[in-house]
Amino acid sequence: MRVLNTGTEVEAAVADALRKPMRRRYESPGIYSDDDANSDASSACSERSYSSRNGGIPHYLRQTEDVAEVLNHCASSNWSERKEGLLGLQNLFKSQRILSRVELKRLCEIFTRMFADPHSKVFSMFLETLVDFVLVHREDLQDWLFVLLTQLLKKMGADLLGSVQAKVQKALDITRDSFPFDQQFNILMRFIVDQTQTPNLKVKVAILKYIDTLARQMDPTDFVNSSETRLAVSRIITWTTEPKSSDVRKVGLVIQH
Repeated sequence: MRVLNTGTEVEAAVADALRKPMRRRYESPGIYSDDDANSDASSACSERSYSSRNGGIPHYLRQTEDVAEVLNHCASSNWSERKEGLLGLQNLFKSQRILSRVELKRLCEIFTRMFADPHSKVFSMFLETLVDFVLVHREDLQDWLFVLLTQLLKKMGADLLGSVQAKVQKALDITRDSFPFDQQFNILMRFIVDQTQTPNLKVKVAILKYIDTLARQMDPTDFVNSSETRLAVSRIITWTTEPKSSDVRKVGLVIQH
């Protein structure tokens, strides 16, 4: 490292830092605005100063600051910032950066809200990021599985573009393959008997198809003959008499057999 001896050299180094802001390791060129670049420049100066005194910033500190900023973008009320945050998350997951428990809790809260994101581009990118999230953190998401699974199934009943619906289906497929079958089955039983839930016909079809695929992969010991399961089965039988949808009747009858 070159030692800056004169005031002129120090000023030149600072000016250079301002002209060439440091890029975060997860960031793609052009993602952030000029304001963010200025913030980067300030960060670059402080990092350079710290480095000169201590031989370099601990890597984990930079990572923590990066994740905090990405999560702040994801939680923004501005749709373009939410999109930037999702891009940042995708790059973090690709680099196998594991989130801390606190970061994970906050991201689950943000993603729970994103299931209802009003902006189509953000929602589409959210579904892509969700797949990466599940693949990287499947072992840490047991407590969030109810939200993940039921929200995805509800989205199958929404009026979505074919390309977006395909992303929802992919997220469902990844979810089914990533978590214990018995846990998923119990969640579905609980969802079906929940009186506060009023799934439309498309959601009922999605639930029944999911149960059918799941049940084919389960061992007999995975099924629990609980009162909740029996109630859910009786409700599924009721769905098979659904006069408005032949699809519900067909899938429901397949499951019963």
